[in-house]
Amino acid sequence: NLAAGVMLMIFRNFQIGDMIVVSGRTGIVSKITLLSTRIDTFQNVRISIPNKDMFGSIVENYSRNPMRRADVEVQTATSSDLRLVRDTLEGVTQKYAYLAEKYMAPRKRKRIGSVASDSSRPGGAVREFLSATSSSSGLTGASGDTAVSKAVSLPTVQMQDIKTYGYVWEIRVFVPTAMWEKYRCELVEDIAVSLKANGIKVVGDVIESSGLAIAC
Repeated sequence: NLAAGVMLMIFRNFQIGDMIVVSGRTGIVSKITLLSTRIDTFQNVRISIPNKDMFGSIVENYSRNPMRRADVEVQTATSSDLRLVRDTLEGVTQKYAYLAEKYMAPRKRKRIGSVASDSSRPGGAVREFLSATSSSSGLTGASGDTAVSKAVSLPTVQMQDIKTYGYVWEIRVFVPTAMWEKYRCELVEDIAVSLKANGIKVVGDVIESSGLAIAC
């Protein structure tokens, strides 16, 4: 525990106040000692984890980067107009585009020349951004940050799959990490309201109206 605690102090993979996931536990780091790390869960329970377990486990740090992607999956009915669905979903995401634009603006001025022209393609801005920030060693920049950690793009809407009872869409929006849950909840509600307003049925509507009991 002591040796692991020293290593944690040296490498600083997380710090007090970070939201992390370790061994299936999610919480905010409240204290780091030489022997253990304490996190407070969202149920307001304090957990003390021996540093040997912390050092030997995969730790997900949700607070490391200032922007985090919010993903929302929607399954629309097969009877839906695909163009209308896409237009509706893209219309919703445009409300959140300014969040990524504000974050990307100074980086575009400094390093990116062709991102703007390529950003109309799904994932285009990300690909160009990674290319522009990669060094000869791969994806590591001069400051030690990875290009992947900066891979923030404008909102995207993608059809992911075709199921028996509908089409699976995924909406991806980058939002500030500190307000990720708030923005994601708003995004989910905005999507639901917009789909209803445009008469677009999701698979749940079809099941409800037909009385079917299926696994989607």
